[in-house]
Amino acid sequence: MKTLTVAKEIASQIGKKALFMIGAKDLVGGDDFLLFRFMGSNKFNYLKIELTVMDDYTMTFMKIRNCETIAKKIVNGVYCDMLGVIEEQTGLYTSL
Repeated sequence: MKTLTVAKEIASQIGKKALFMIGAKDLVGGDDFLLFRFMGSNKFNYLKIELTVMDDYTMTFMKIRNCETIAKKIVNGVYCDMLGVIEEQTGLYTSL
């Protein structure tokens, strides 16, 4: 049985309000990642956040349509206090 402690921690670091504001849905967690779909951005519609062995995150922004990845942007070395990268890459606000 998998434990979703890392996925839950990533979600809590982003925050419920931020996830709501970007329209996050279909959250999927694994042993070391959180993947979700979001709405409202023309550039991307999926985000995968993975915990690395260096205790930072690798964020993979993707545009997926018809089971095909159209666009992909990978941001390495993101720490929990730098999750504003979501705003920079998607153009969506995560706070008021």
